[in-house]
Order: sequence, then structure tokens, then C-alpha cells
Amino acid sequence: MAKKFTYDWEKVEDRGQPAIGFVQIYVSSADGHNLKAIINYLPQFPDSDQKKRAHITLFFEGKKENLTDGMFHWIYDDIYELIKLHENDKFKASEPIEHFMTQTLVLDKIPDFSLLSHGDYSGIED
Repeated sequence: MAKKFTYDWEKVEDRGQPAIGFVQIYVSSADGHNLKAIINYLPQFPDSDQKKRAHITLFFEGKKENLTDGMFHWIYDDIYELIKLHENDKFKASEPIEHFMTQTLVLDKIPDFSLLSHGDYSGIED
């Protein structure tokens, strides 16, 4: 039986390809605070043991002191469940993603924005 999410999440963006990875953007509301979560599924590089990896950027609308420890964990537990639901849609079968890198940004108001691009980038040497 699937875990019940603490908050309702709406997917507003879903794109990518195996060579550069995938990105999904979700929005939600937690106890009156707007949320936006960007999930980056990183490519399975041959030189990195082919493990699946993900990076999360969470935007929390409100004051830092309003993001309680319990709420923080409920939100990230939900995001982990979203990853478990969709990781095999994106990449070939391998071990599930059990650990992901996160960053949480607290804003007075989450601005409207849309994804322009994602992928990899190398600096150009002379």
C-alpha cells in the first residue's frame, strides 16, 4: 500500500532525457505556506557506478521560524515519496534512490518562474 502524502502536490513541470537527467517541479501548500519543489534526477554516468541520484531545491514561503522541524520532515518525506513513485519512469532499473542532496530556501513570497533549461555545463579553457 502506498504511503499517504502529508500534503497534496501538483506537478507543474516534467521534462528531460537520460543523457542530461530529468527535472520535475511540484507545488503545494503546507499549513498555509506555499511550497515549490524542484527535483533534479541526475544522469546515471558510466564512471559513477550507474547509481541513480537526485537533488532537491525546496522553496518555502514564509518566515524561517514558521518552518518547524516536524513540518520540514513531513515535507521532505513527501518529496521522498514522489521520488520513489517516479524514479523508475526516468531511469533504467537499479537500486532505489535512498539519499538525495537538498537545499531549502525561505522566501517572503515565492515568485512566479518557469524552467528555462537544465543539464550539464563545462567551462571553456583557452
